[in-house]
Amino acid sequence: MRIAERLLQQWVELYPGLKLPVTFDSWSTQPGFCHFIDRLGMAYVGDLTDEAELVLGTGRERLDNFAQRLKQEHLIAVKQG
Repeated sequence: MRIAERLLQQWVELYPGLKLPVTFDSWSTQPGFCHFIDRLGMAYVGDLTDEAELVLGTGRERLDNFAQRLKQEHLIAVKQG
């Protein structure tokens, strides 16, 4: 991760006005790396496995369950107008 952090830091220094999002795979989607990118002021999209757990205000929840719940909530909201 340190190499990626160094490369992103150099990118920001070389192109301070260019605000492009960073994308990376599930192996790199780690809290420390995401916090580093956030501190640089960059947007990012990381990949997560279905088994990954999210830490929500209501507790921990697997990503696949969370996605299914959001889909159901959306469908109910659409039906209700």
